[in-house]
Amino acid sequence: MAEDIDALRTFLTRVTAVEDVHHHMRRITFAGDDLADFEPVGPDTFLYMLVAPPGRTELGIGHDFTWTAYFAMADDVRPVGGYYTLVEWRPEARELVMHLMTHGDTGPASAWVGRAQIGDHAALWGPRTAYDPPADTTSFVLVADETGVPAASVIAAEVPDGVPVLAFLE
Repeated sequence: MAEDIDALRTFLTRVTAVEDVHHHMRRITFAGDDLADFEPVGPDTFLYMLVAPPGRTELGIGHDFTWTAYFAMADDVRPVGGYYTLVEWRPEARELVMHLMTHGDTGPASAWVGRAQIGDHAALWGPRTAYDPPADTTSFVLVADETGVPAASVIAAEVPDGVPVLAFLE
């Protein structure tokens, strides 16, 4: 069955912590009252992070955001972003943490990640999941480039005890 992407939520958040964990990875904490009813949907829960486009400081979207409306927006006001995997969820604090790769200024989302500061605003759209192995899986092989390391890490952490995992990570 096809997913109704316009039915997914948009959570308006702000950055509350930024930590450089590797020369190309930042650990960014997002918080906000919108996250009060957020629920992860699987071990690889991922969200689309939307930030203001280059040259703008206002995000320009609200809770009523839809992809249909997104594609109708003019390029100069359309938010930019990318998909990122949830690595930690703190429901009591209404915070979620993602590890985001930086690739310099090669793209607008990467540029934002490299400059992100406490207080910056971002919308998180989702959540979604793609990982759904058969219940009787007896071993796992995970392959990921550096952008997939956060997803591979959270998936590996959820594998039942005693089930072998072989991971090839860039």
